[in-house]
Amino acid sequence: MLVALNASTYGVRRTWISALRRDARDERGAAGPLSTPALLETLKSDGYAVIHGISTSRGKLDHVVIGPTGAFAIEARGWSGKIGVNAVPRLTVDGRDEHETVRQVRGAANDVQSRLSRAGVAPWVSAVVVVHEDAQMPRPRFALVHDRVTVVKTSDLIAMIRQHVGALTGPEIARASVAVSA
Repeated sequence: MLVALNASTYGVRRTWISALRRDARDERGAAGPLSTPALLETLKSDGYAVIHGISTSRGKLDHVVIGPTGAFAIEARGWSGKIGVNAVPRLTVDGRDEHETVRQVRGAANDVQSRLSRAGVAPWVSAVVVVHEDAQMPRPRFALVHDRVTVVKTSDLIAMIRQHVGALTGPEIARASVAVSA
C-alpha cells in the first residue's frame, strides 16, 4: 500500500509507521506486550540458552532453545485463524495448506539435532510452531504426530518448554549452545 504524505502530515506519518511496525511484530507471533523473542529471553534465568535467527539447511529458523528440559527448534507465525488438520493429514490455517512450514521447521530441527550430535550432545530436538493468541486450535498444544511438530499459542510456549520431559546438564547446554551458534 502506497501513501503519499507531505511535511504537514509528519506526525500522522510517524504514527502510521509505528502502527506498521506493531502489525509486523504481531505477524511474527507477539503476545500482548512481549514478543516471542522477549518471552524466550526470560528462560535464560532458568539456565536455558536462547539463540535467535539460526541458519539451517532448511532456511532461517527463528529460535533455538536449549535447556534442562531439552532442545527446541521454534518457528513463530502470526497465524490467527482456525488451525486444524485436513484429510491428507496436513496442517491447515483457515483451510490453507501450511505443510511447507511444517516441513521447514521439522527439517530445521533435524539440522539442529545433527549439530548437537556432532558436539556430543544428543537430545531429541522438538519442532515447534508458535501461533498468535487469536488462533483457534482444537487443543492448547496441538501435536502433529505424523510430522512430529507441536503447534502452540505464544502464551503457552514457556510452560510447554518448562514442562517438557528431558534432561540436559549445564555443561551439555553450554556445548549444545556453542554447536548451534557456530
